[in-house]
Amino acid sequence: MKKILLGTSALALAALAAAPAVADSNVDGAKFKVSGSMDYYWRTSDNDGANVGGKGNEIKLHTPASEIHFDFNDVADNGLEYGARVEWRYSSGVDEAWMEFGGNWGTVYFGDQDGAVDGRQIAGASVLAKGLHDTGRWMSGLNLSSNDNDYDGVDSVGLIGESGDASKIYYETPSFGGFSVAASYTPDTSSSFGDGSSDDSGFQNVVEASARYDAEFNGVGLGLMVGALHGDAQSFTGGSDSTNNGDAFDYSASAGADLESDVAWLAGAKVDFAGFEVAAGYGDRGENGCLKSNTNCDMGKFYDLGVAYNFDALKVGAAYFHSELNIDGNGSDDELDTFGVEANYTVAEGLSTYAGVMWANSDDGDTANDDNDSTVFVIGTAMSF
Repeated sequence: MKKILLGTSALALAALAAAPAVADSNVDGAKFKVSGSMDYYWRTSDNDGANVGGKGNEIKLHTPASEIHFDFNDVADNGLEYGARVEWRYSSGVDEAWMEFGGNWGTVYFGDQDGAVDGRQIAGASVLAKGLHDTGRWMSGLNLSSNDNDYDGVDSVGLIGESGDASKIYYETPSFGGFSVAASYTPDTSSSFGDGSSDDSGFQNVVEASARYDAEFNGVGLGLMVGALHGDAQSFTGGSDSTNNGDAFDYSASAGADLESDVAWLAGAKVDFAGFEVAAGYGDRGENGCLKSNTNCDMGKFYDLGVAYNFDALKVGAAYFHSELNIDGNGSDDELDTFGVEANYTVAEGLSTYAGVMWANSDDGDTANDDNDSTVFVIGTAMSF
């Protein structure tokens, strides 16, 4: 049954994308648009740790930057702006989907998308064309399987908002002289498109809020951001959970153990001038999701710094990133340091090629044999349409 549904969905999406009259059309004043992107890259990586092996060569689709967007927008007779978006990823199906309602009072989003913190974050890597800390191109070339820095898939604290794409309601004000605020509410971080709400993992009642300021003064651009969130932890389900969906890493704990609430914050700043872009970010996840009985648990903090320069169609940049955490509350902090450089060249409208190299050092605070030095090289091509 699932295969039939998936096949039918794929045919429907292909038909929509192939129909020129629908791809960008007005129907009784309403606007329906299909757009998208695709990003393929070749990656080679080497990991030198005693207990980890190199990942070698691979050609991969970068899923966060490879998806089709279906957008619908219209304006009601009373001036209400309304619309909807569906984001469909080639490798996993529908990733995000939401409805939106707006006016001069701001915009309300209702559905599955990033929260008010992640979606407005400024970090050091934000000045780079492709980002050296993203979860696909570079970071997934690291082998951190024996280090707690890998507990949420790639890196401990690169992103703060645990709500991810879970179902939520989100409000953002208009910009007043460059200043705007946003807030979101997520009932259950394990519930997306109505699925998983009975799961005991993750957090409930996650409230996120952020403020941004974006302005330009005599050719100098400035961006500032601060955000925070709070969520109630659900009960610990017990046992090993490599994704840490709210479950702390004391594997000997029994089910039903009390966990700390999710309390986290981050801040960032970005400056543009004379072709240069410089940005920095800092975040702290405190004790969120730690077992209350583990008084030394620290879910981690991070900071990063990035700089880039634009030579017309060519953009080059470099970034440094550091994160540290102590999930089990024993020994020293687990630390991860990365430094990388990248270049992105715009060949034509909607077409670019890029290359970069990243060096990483992973230090496991408990076991020296789990330390790892890594080198990752990536070259790829991206299209938008």
